[in-house]
Amino acid sequence: MTCHKIVNNFSFHPNASLVVTGSIDGSWSLHDVNAGHILVKIQEESPVTVIEFHPDGLVLAVGLASGAVNIYDIRTPEERAI
Repeated sequence: MTCHKIVNNFSFHPNASLVVTGSIDGSWSLHDVNAGHILVKIQEESPVTVIEFHPDGLVLAVGLASGAVNIYDIRTPEERAI
């Protein structure tokens, strides 16, 4: 699995073991910092403009250039929570 061509935003998980990166190509990916692996890569319908973990570390908000905000439970990131 390859990462993004251009990373334009990122957020560290509250326990600093994970980092999520977002790209203008519309993709975002969740990385295990300690192992150096990409855990999941998701393609959105428009460029990612902001990405942020909730303070509890279980929820991820992904803001898109289209104005949409997608919410994910990081335990099942392949499925949108809302």
